[in-house]
Amino acid sequence: GDIWDGDAIEVVISTDPKLPMEREYLSNKDFQIGFSPGDGGINRPSIWIWQKKRSPRNSDIKAVRKVDPQGYIIEAKVPWSELGVFKPKNGIKVGFDVSLDDADVKFKREAQLVWSGDYFFYKDPNMWGELEFIK
Repeated sequence: GDIWDGDAIEVVISTDPKLPMEREYLSNKDFQIGFSPGDGGINRPSIWIWQKKRSPRNSDIKAVRKVDPQGYIIEAKVPWSELGVFKPKNGIKVGFDVSLDDADVKFKREAQLVWSGDYFFYKDPNMWGELEFIK
């Protein structure tokens, strides 16, 4: 569950398009999902949903590929069923944010880049951007 304290991608998403974007509270339809590439050793690539306090069922990190010494690509999947009954449809808009965590020293995050919010993006949907599903 401490994926954020290493190299990771964190995604927050609301699965209720009717919730107001300017709210400052999380609902039971908001989720934070972490994707870790692992460390190439004992810590394997992993996915974690904090609201469920577990790895999502039927999820998988298909590939972690080094692109160069500075970066890599993570290819992963998480079924929509892990986020309740939400089904994305063309034109639906939901709250969304993503962050990149960087840790070159084990178990010590050194930097975090957040797309729309700031350090508190994981608990304050008021800071999230908007994701629109399109075909």
